[in-house]
Amino acid sequence: MTNQPLLEVRDLQTVFELDEGTVKAVDGVSFNVYPGRVLGIVGESGCGKSVTIKSVLRLIEEPGRIANGAIRFRSKILGNSSAEMVDLVQLPAKSAQLRALRGNEIALIPQEPMAAFSPVHTIGNQLMEVIQLHQPVSDGEAKKNCGKSSQRSWSSKSRKRNRSLFLGTEWRASSTRNDRNGPHL
Repeated sequence: MTNQPLLEVRDLQTVFELDEGTVKAVDGVSFNVYPGRVLGIVGESGCGKSVTIKSVLRLIEEPGRIANGAIRFRSKILGNSSAEMVDLVQLPAKSAQLRALRGNEIALIPQEPMAAFSPVHTIGNQLMEVIQLHQPVSDGEAKKNCGKSSQRSWSSKSRKRNRSLFLGTEWRASSTRNDRNGPHL
C-alpha cells in the first residue's frame, strides 16, 4: 500500500443558484482516499454527502456548480504516469475524458442500491451493461468481469452469509422481499 492518495479533495464548495438565493450544499470539504482503504462519509440527512460525491464525479446538474476547490485523482486513463494527478474540476463535466474515467476507475455506489437497480432485469445484466458502456468487451468477458468484481467486493464470510447474491448473473433485485440475506430469486 502506498502513502500517496488516489483522490485528494481540497476546499470543495458546491453551490446551487436558486431564485431565492445561493445554497451552499458543500462548503470547504477536504479529504483523501488511499489505495486499499475505505473512507466512509457519514452525516445527517441533507448534510451534503451525496452532493460531495456527485461533485467528485462531476455529476452535479444545473442549477448546481462547483464554485471552488480541487478534486485531484490519480488516474491510469487520464494521467501520463502513476504519479501524476489530474484535477477533475478543470475538465468539462461532459467530456469524453470524464466518461472514460467514470465506471472504469471511479464510481458512485448509491446509498440504496435496491432503489437504483431495476427489479425486472438481473443484477448481472445491469452490471454487464455498465462494464460494456465503459470497456470494449464481449458479453462473455463482461459476464466474467461481473463475477470477479462480485467476489472481490465481499469477504468470504459475507459471501457465505449472502450466497444468494452470488448465483452468477441470474440474481435479481427484488423490490418485494429483501432481508439480511440479500435479494431473493
